[in-house]
Amino acid sequence: LSITAERVKLRPWGLKGGMNGASGEHYVIKANGEKIQLSGKDTVVLSKGDIVVINTPGGGGYGKPEERDPYLVLEDVKDGKVSLSSAYRHYLVKIVEKDGELVVDFEETERCRYGSKGD
Repeated sequence: LSITAERVKLRPWGLKGGMNGASGEHYVIKANGEKIQLSGKDTVVLSKGDIVVINTPGGGGYGKPEERDPYLVLEDVKDGKVSLSSAYRHYLVKIVEKDGELVVDFEETERCRYGSKGD
């Protein structure tokens, strides 16, 4: 196996306040369980039973996450693009389950983004 890849050491950068994307990662799990980490430019001999894992880098964000429309963050969560914890941690949007459906908790989102009333 020969691999030529980018963004293994340096993550894709974000623009206009956006967060950096995830770096890529490539490795082989040998049939005996040994894990061989690969660089962005690498060659390794494979054997029957080896597993090749390629995690491509994620793109950098555009704009400050905490300014993203909470409804769009909710759609990203529903689509599996953003986890519930990431919605809260990065986008400052609290999403809860109500009557079996995911919804934005606007009171908590407002508190998170702008502080409590009277601040």
